Amino acid sequence: MKRLKIGITVIAGQDAHAALWSSGIAQNTIYLALLFQRLPEVELCALVNCPAGAGPEIHPLAEMYGLPTIQLQDAVEKLDVIIELGMRADTACTGPFRARGGKLVSYMAGNTMAMNF
Repeated sequence: MKRLKIGITVIAGQDAHAALWSSGIAQNTIYLALLFQRLPEVELCALVNCPAGAGPEIHPLAEMYGLPTIQLQDAVEKLDVIIELGMRADTACTGPFRARGGKLVSYMAGNTMAMNF
């Protein structure tokens, strides 16, 4: 069985401590990534810097929790699944990702989820 390479989007350049305590989305992102890392079906779970071309090589939240960081442009080429949680990925990137067979999961949380209810 092929092991999955998964990415979870995060807002590039966030201050790690501010992100963790100002919004539950950052906490959800970290917990989900740590969960995926422990599954035998998952080869890689990384935080994906969004928007494309923004942010440091290592995201502050990833550094804090020992998670890998991948830039959105690289994620499109290398990952099997991208979960949009911390930020929506640019359609210029998601189109080619889906065209090559990548799976895109758009997860709504926080205020957006509450407003949609």
